[in-house]
Order: sequence, then structure tokens, then C-alpha cells
Amino acid sequence: MSKSSTDSAQSFEASLQELETLISRMSQQQFGLADLVAQYQRGVELIQTCRTTLSKAQEEVQQLDLRLQNDCSAHDATPNVTANATRIKKATPPHES
Repeated sequence: MSKSSTDSAQSFEASLQELETLISRMSQQQFGLADLVAQYQRGVELIQTCRTTLSKAQEEVQQLDLRLQNDCSAHDATPNVTANATRIKKATPPHES
């Protein structure tokens, strides 16, 4: 995992933890309207951060899957090239000296 991916994962975990704490506090304590709005706004920001991080992670996984599929396709084609070369070699009459 790259450094930016690690940072994103830590940021995601921290944001998710903060969001869970925020939800717990909001459900267990009494806040004034202004405080509730501020808490709600912070929650929205945390959700956006988590969604962005998840979206980037999804794109990275898709790129890795694509690379794996391409590698597998290239690997699957290699035996065919080798088999064709072997068939050509067998079909070619030996040179006489």
C-alpha cells in the first residue's frame, strides 16, 4: 500500500471514529440548537471525507483488478505462443548440410 493510501486509510478510520463518537454524544446529551447544527455540520463533513476516501479506495481496487486481469491475459497468451513455436519447429523439416 502506498503512503498516500495508508494516510487515506488512517484518515478514514479517524473520521469514522470521530463520526461514531459524535453520533453517540448527540444521542446521549442535550445540546442547544446552535450546538446541534454545528455538530450536524461536522458530521456531514466527516461523512463526505469518508465517502471520498472510500471512492478513491474503490478506484484503486478497480485499477488493481484491471492490472491483474491484464497480467492474467498476458500470462494465458504466453503458453499459446510457446505451443505455436513448438508446432512450427516440429513442422519445419531439418536442414541438410
